[in-house]
Amino acid sequence: MSLINLLVNKKMPPEKAFFLRLIQNRDVSILFQPILDLANGDMFGIEALCRGPVNTRYYDPVTLLTSGEDVGLLYPLESLIREASIRKFSGMRLSAKLFLNLTPKIVNEPGFAKGQTRRLVKHLGLKPCQVIFEITERSSIKDFASFRKALEHYREQGFLVAVDDAGAGYSSLQAIAELHPDFIKVDMSLIRNIDTNSTKRALLETFVTFAGKINSSLIAEGIETEQELNTIKNLGITLGQGYLLGKPQSEPPWPEVALLKENSKTITANRDLAQIISIVPTITKNALIKDAISVFCSNPKFPALVVSEEKKTLGLVVRNHLFDILGPQYKTSDFLNQPLTAVMDSNPFIIKSSLSLSVICQLITYRADVRLNDLVIVTEDEQVLGVISVSLLFSKYINQTIKISR
Repeated sequence: MSLINLLVNKKMPPEKAFFLRLIQNRDVSILFQPILDLANGDMFGIEALCRGPVNTRYYDPVTLLTSGEDVGLLYPLESLIREASIRKFSGMRLSAKLFLNLTPKIVNEPGFAKGQTRRLVKHLGLKPCQVIFEITERSSIKDFASFRKALEHYREQGFLVAVDDAGAGYSSLQAIAELHPDFIKVDMSLIRNIDTNSTKRALLETFVTFAGKINSSLIAEGIETEQELNTIKNLGITLGQGYLLGKPQSEPPWPEVALLKENSKTITANRDLAQIISIVPTITKNALIKDAISVFCSNPKFPALVVSEEKKTLGLVVRNHLFDILGPQYKTSDFLNQPLTAVMDSNPFIIKSSLSLSVICQLITYRADVRLNDLVIVTEDEQVLGVISVSLLFSKYINQTIKISR
C-alpha cells in the first residue's frame, strides 16, 4: 500500500485526500495561450494554464489552486503543474518562450530553490532564457526582501521574470517596483474598451514610458477586439495576448495566430527610421577601451558602438564622447586597458523599429535626461539595427507633420 493510501486511510479530510491522490496520479492537464509579437504576428511565447480533473469543480484553475493552498498542498501542486508544463512545452518544439505562473507563497518552501527546474530544463534541451516565471496577483508578497533573494536564484541561472495583472491592484505595482521584471503584463481590465476610453489610454501611455525607463517589455492581456488591438499597437505596445490572438488550447496550431499573421505586414524596420539610421557594430562587454578606439580609428563613419551580451544591449559608447574624455590619458596603458564598460552609457535610450515616429518622439519627451545630440539605439527582434540622433528623429517627425497638414 502506498504512503498516500496509508495517509488517506487515517480518516484524512476528504478534500486533502482528493488532492493527495490528484498529485500522485498527476491528474492535471495543461493548456497554452499564445503571446504574439503584434508587429508581425510571430509567436513570441505561450503561457501555460492548468486545469484540474474534468467534471469536477477543480477543473477551474482558481478553484484548483485556492483549494490546494487551503489543504496545505500548494507547493507540490504547483511543482506538478510546472513540471507538466515544461515537459509538454519541450515536446512542441517551438522557438518561443514559456510563461509559467508562480504563486509568491511557495518561495518559502524548503524545496523551492533546489535546482529541480534548472535540471529539468537542461535535461529536456531547453535554455533557461526560454522560461519566464510569471508572478501572479492571486496572493500578495509579504516579504519582498526574502522573495527577491529566492527569485534571484533563478535569475542567476538565466530564467526571466514577469509581473502579472499590472494595473489591477497595488500589490502588482509594488512588485514591479521591487522586482524590476523583464516583462510587465498589463491586466485586461485596462485593455477592455481602451479604444473608447481616454483615461485608460492615458494610463497605458504612462506604462509604456515607465517600462521603457526600466527596460521591461509590456504585454497587453485580454485583447478581444480589433479596435483594442489597433489602439494598443498605436500606443507602442508590441506584445499581446487574448482571445482575438489565440484561445487556450492543448496543442498548436492556433487559427487566430495564422489569421493575424496573414493580415499583418512584416516590419523590417520602419521606413521612416530606415532613412535616417546609422549602422553601428556591437562589441562584447569584455572589450577594453583600447579595443573601442581601434574600431573607431579603423572606421571613421561609425558614430558609436553598442555594448551587448547574448543579444542583450548593455550600453552605448559614443565616438565623440570617448575621444573627448581621453585627453592626456590617451597614451597611458592603464587607461587604455580599462574595461569598456567603465566609459559606456549604461542607460541608453532604446526603441523598437516597429514604433511610429510620433510614439518615439513622445517617449523621448518623457525622459528628462535626453538631449538633442544624444543617440538612440534602434532594435528589431532584439537585434541592433543602428542608432539615430534625437535631433534627426524630431526633424523627421516635424517634416512629416508639416506634410500631413498641408
